[in-house]
Amino acid sequence: MRLGPWLSAAAAMLPSVAATVDNRTLAYKPRFKEEVDMTPTPTLVWDTSQRRSTFWYTNRDPVPNNWVGIWYAHVGEPVNGTKVHPPLRWAFAPGMDDRVHLETDTLPRGFAYRALYLAADSYRTLADPVDLTTGDPGRDVAWLADEVTLSPARQGRYWSHDVRGLFRMVGDPATEFRITFSSAGWTRITPRGILHGTPDAHTKGVARLEVQAVNPSGRYNQKRMFNQRVWLRVRVADRDEQPVVSELRVMTWNLWEAGSHAADRHRKQVAAVVKTGADVVALQEARGEADGDDAALRLAAAMGWWALSRPGGAAVISRYPIVEALEGGPRGTAGVKIEIPGDERRRMVVWSAAFTSEAEEERYGPHALCWNKTSVAGVLEMEERSGRVARAEELAETLAPYVANAETEAVFVAGGFGSPSHLDYTDETARTHCGAGAEMAWPVSRILVGAGLTDLYRKARPDPKGDPGNTWSEVRRDALRGLPGETVPEPHDRVDVLYGAGGEGMKLTLRDSVVFHLLKNGYGVHPVSDPRHKYNLWPSDHDAVVTSFYINGQHTWNSTRGNNSIGDVGLFARRG
Repeated sequence: MRLGPWLSAAAAMLPSVAATVDNRTLAYKPRFKEEVDMTPTPTLVWDTSQRRSTFWYTNRDPVPNNWVGIWYAHVGEPVNGTKVHPPLRWAFAPGMDDRVHLETDTLPRGFAYRALYLAADSYRTLADPVDLTTGDPGRDVAWLADEVTLSPARQGRYWSHDVRGLFRMVGDPATEFRITFSSAGWTRITPRGILHGTPDAHTKGVARLEVQAVNPSGRYNQKRMFNQRVWLRVRVADRDEQPVVSELRVMTWNLWEAGSHAADRHRKQVAAVVKTGADVVALQEARGEADGDDAALRLAAAMGWWALSRPGGAAVISRYPIVEALEGGPRGTAGVKIEIPGDERRRMVVWSAAFTSEAEEERYGPHALCWNKTSVAGVLEMEERSGRVARAEELAETLAPYVANAETEAVFVAGGFGSPSHLDYTDETARTHCGAGAEMAWPVSRILVGAGLTDLYRKARPDPKGDPGNTWSEVRRDALRGLPGETVPEPHDRVDVLYGAGGEGMKLTLRDSVVFHLLKNGYGVHPVSDPRHKYNLWPSDHDAVVTSFYINGQHTWNSTRGNNSIGDVGLFARRG
């Protein structure tokens, strides 16, 4: 699979930036039609019959310092001959018709990687890239989810969706994709996994597809040919009678250093997003400092979505097109405009904020309140010194023109803000907050509410005592303090928040807002606490927040979204 389209998207949307992955704004745009396969000279081929990753290359004009390198497939590879990130593995390839061996056993399992054949002492590619994954062939060949809802379609309009990234392949790149069942005859799939077609006038409702990944050559594993299937759903809107999109779900999720603390992070993260049925996800800590992973681009590539990733770990991924990357905002924020499909031009503004620097986390207010018995005044002073308040003020200033236009284009601001909400600290909840009540006026949330934003979870669930909505933390239950082996309870709070403004132009009605965790939504056993958390099904130390809306008051296909049940509450123009 070639993921090259994100390069052109980045060039079209984004300003020129420094050429290191940590300081670079990166984008991903899904494929929509099959690429033309050609066999250029030079060539690079992955030999899957070898235990080590072996690559055969050919070149009519060999140069001693030509070389082969491996990068993550979703981020880091050279852009237009310019280095973005060092290769994970590399070796010289000086011959005319020869092979190189690259040790990949120690790379994170199950990820998509890309091998490139490069010109001498440069980052200029000589041949088409080769995609590969690593892991145990007997276990790691699988779809990343059992059932997935794809982007919606409309009668009489061409539709396409790339599903190859949903299949985790360890082996032969000759893997092909086929439709084995379709409730509607208009869908087709290319051998390389791009669904396409035009729904006819007789097609409406939800189209169900079963797609099969097959290995026709058998080279992948001499003992068997793999044959894996997944169920896919596509909602088809009538030509004139209903909107293409009738419901919107927005999610905010702190990934905990790109998920690097969890085993099999990619599968677990994809499963979580699919389970929620989210359309737009604001991510925090989306970049892994230790291994260079960019989870936003990786997840977008897997799901056929759009993505924008900024320095500082903030990112947005979307089922619907990201049409503009927004400028401004403090470090650790990412802003985009997203266009919702339909006959009317409907756009929304989404900002993700990650107030999670090391200095900020060292000054975490609830620790001072509960562990150090710091006074309310002392905690508020510490908040000022943490850097969070200054960043919140800068973000509010950046948001001002968008909030002023929110009636036309709804605004969402989501993030891990590193401090609780002042709306959760009342006299009734003081016992659960180490004695701090309404006098604990957390400044970050007050600044954002004062900027014209509404805390959507607290609007949908106004009782902080009955619905605390804590997102921190399922795996941080206690902490080591004082004497060796002495522990104290970790204070739990709602530090991940989705704010909103406007929505009249899209006729948004708030349905509900929930704290999401695979355990809380009927999936798996209770997570094991840090530091024995590696094999938890939920791959983060933060819970996610998922907020759902009706568009135009319509509600036609909730059963095709995530399998979790979200109750009907109502807001923006409050329903019921």
